[in-house]
Amino acid sequence: MKKNQLKKAITLLCLTCSMIRPAAAVEKENTDVTISVVMGSKSNVPDGSTFEVHLVKNNTYYKWNGTTKTYVDTILNGKCKIIVPASDKIAYACFELQFPDGSRKILDENNYLNLPYLLETGDQIQINIFQINKIRDFIQFSGKGAEKISCQQQIYQLRNALPLGAQMRANQLLNTVTSTSLKATEKLYDINLSMKLALLATYRDRISDKAYQLIYYDCVGARLYSRATDFIAANARKDFITIRPAIKKYFEENLLEYTKEDPNNQDLIGSALYSMSITQKILVMQILTDDKFSKDFSPIYAMIKKNFDGALRDRLWLNAIMEHGKYKNANNYVDSIFIQMGNNSSKAILNEWRQKNDLGREAYPFVIEDEKGKKYTLADFKGKIIVADFWFRGCTGCKSIVKSLSPVSASFSGNDNIVFLSISVDKTRDSWIGGLKDREYTIPNSLHLWTGGGMISNTSFLKYYNYFSFPQLLLIDKKGKLIASRPTDPRNDKAEALIRLIKENM
Repeated sequence: MKKNQLKKAITLLCLTCSMIRPAAAVEKENTDVTISVVMGSKSNVPDGSTFEVHLVKNNTYYKWNGTTKTYVDTILNGKCKIIVPASDKIAYACFELQFPDGSRKILDENNYLNLPYLLETGDQIQINIFQINKIRDFIQFSGKGAEKISCQQQIYQLRNALPLGAQMRANQLLNTVTSTSLKATEKLYDINLSMKLALLATYRDRISDKAYQLIYYDCVGARLYSRATDFIAANARKDFITIRPAIKKYFEENLLEYTKEDPNNQDLIGSALYSMSITQKILVMQILTDDKFSKDFSPIYAMIKKNFDGALRDRLWLNAIMEHGKYKNANNYVDSIFIQMGNNSSKAILNEWRQKNDLGREAYPFVIEDEKGKKYTLADFKGKIIVADFWFRGCTGCKSIVKSLSPVSASFSGNDNIVFLSISVDKTRDSWIGGLKDREYTIPNSLHLWTGGGMISNTSFLKYYNYFSFPQLLLIDKKGKLIASRPTDPRNDKAEALIRLIKENM
């Protein structure tokens, strides 16, 4: 009896064990973005060229090289593949080609501003480059996630253009600025925006809601940004004093629209262009209010504080610091802005920036060369105050700042405790040497150095301080610590603040 019971127990145990199966391994979802590039027979892109993906962190402004990370692969046999690790569910990225001779090209000539494309986790994009030349680029996107990029590509091709007749009338209205003509011009430019939004609507059920909303705000932001830029340029017109009242009235009415937006709308804040378009409009308001346009940061700070709240206010403050950090008093507001910011991505970005740019931080340990190829490092200038001027050939502002730096150089002539570095960011050595021969970009008795060429966005020295536009000035003390990465522009006050800052640290 016991044997039968034991046999039954063993049988039951075996049946039970046979029913138990090890849990199937859960396959981890691939969240990385894969970008495959395939060259057509007429692409004119030789092997040895590199394809670059500049990924924008935290949806900041896409031109800020200090908040981008670059992924590169070399083209061999007409192909390459780049794996972009996913840190955000959706992010912006710019694409570029670099040829073996060092020359560079944005991916699509129709996207002449190199506006960014959206990437989402798990995307598997194939970029077919059929033709690349000075006349026309023929590029096609396919694969998982390609629909949104194709949508952006088609929208970018519309630029801010109007049908011929409408464009002619818009130009006429811009030449005769009145309150009425400005409103009429807006209606004409609404045609372009309507075309973009109609195009976007055709992709409504083919792309994610997040991508749709970001592209929507990009379209609106692009229109607002271009109009604000037009009026910043109007500041140079001879009749600006006459037309300023009409422009001011228009912008005062127009700025109020932004206060109605949800200040914590992450799609609005995360758009590549929308928040920056508001920043541009705020700058226009300062130009219209300040008779001499003194380039003072104080009214910009105050206008943002008065008109905006929440995460949008914080992003606008961040934009203002990065874009207008050389304005008078800008450095005085950084700490106050940081304290007032909420716990959001803008504060995180500003905190990262402060770690590199606050007074007394260790300066970047650069290694750069002179015309003869001799390498210079930060340590070579220990015991001297460094005044570094960054420039490139063809930069109008780089020429004008030299005139303002000349009295600074003269003030410390013969002083062995200071050294002036003229640092070129030109993409090629030939362009740098040509700029030196022009004798328009450097001050007398400065040491001529070069960052080594290539793209600004890939240069560690420039990325460290988020130098994405030029000229730029950098001040380092005798111990190799930072004095200022964005001192007051000497063109704004006849170099008085710059000379005072140097003397305080002498």
